[in-house]
Amino acid sequence: MTATTRWLGCLVIGLLLGCQAEEPPDKRQDLRVMSFNVLCSFCVKDDHEPWADRVPYLQGLIKQHDADLIGLQEQFWAAEDNNEVLDMIATHPVYTPLYYISVPPKKPPAYPDATIYYRTERFEEIDHGFYWLSKEPDKPYSGGWASAQLPRLVAWVNLRDRWTERELYFANTHYDPNSPNQKHSAPLMLERTSKDAKGRPAIVVGDFNAEPDSEAYGILVGDKGDSEYSFVDTRNIAKIKRIVHNAEVEPVYPASERIDHVFVVDDKAEVSDWLVDMQRFGAEDLFPSDHRLIMSTLKL
Repeated sequence: MTATTRWLGCLVIGLLLGCQAEEPPDKRQDLRVMSFNVLCSFCVKDDHEPWADRVPYLQGLIKQHDADLIGLQEQFWAAEDNNEVLDMIATHPVYTPLYYISVPPKKPPAYPDATIYYRTERFEEIDHGFYWLSKEPDKPYSGGWASAQLPRLVAWVNLRDRWTERELYFANTHYDPNSPNQKHSAPLMLERTSKDAKGRPAIVVGDFNAEPDSEAYGILVGDKGDSEYSFVDTRNIAKIKRIVHNAEVEPVYPASERIDHVFVVDDKAEVSDWLVDMQRFGAEDLFPSDHRLIMSTLKL
């Protein structure tokens, strides 16, 4: 008897047989949520390979971890003939991408940067939106609070989970590293998440350019600031914290210096696993990005 047959049989005549219905196969109740800054294609660094060489490694990591919700940062091009957003899932096309792209009023060129991917089979989109981390958040490509920076946005989506029949809010962002953008972006994001989530459990990921001891991080998790709405860092409540690697000796992950986070807003959320991927690739044994992929497995 297959798992599917047994599940259906228990569901229909469970009381008569005295068996307890199991979850239908491949319909997990938990969520695998990834955040990864992939290092922009035009960024030239001596300790990383060129973009074209790194793409297969990035594709492989996305396929390997097979997350349900993904937030990638620093994707620069999404043109018809050069679409980095679609390149990331070319070898594992099980996702629907969601990203902002239009012709900006002036330089810099149009770029998606913070991109959302959600598992197409699992989620049904209710609504989505974008806003900018600036004094004018609803003005496309508006700048933040520092003179030298790129326009930064938040991409968000409300989803219905077909596997659990629950709704949730998911957002991805990339804070500008130039001070004081982080500390001003944090309260704006709390305000807008509370508004756009509309009472749903929320998952928020991204490169926040804010370490755990920073003012911006403190605002986000409710240790600083005056907002009644706050995030919980899934790493802090994870039952298991682990490093995925392919080295002979497990590498050291400087957790106190981390700036990439997976946050949740749900009093009943359970985080069974938090991981950081520190695999290296290529002939020179290099990281595929200057950031590390992180992923939390959680239940809302």
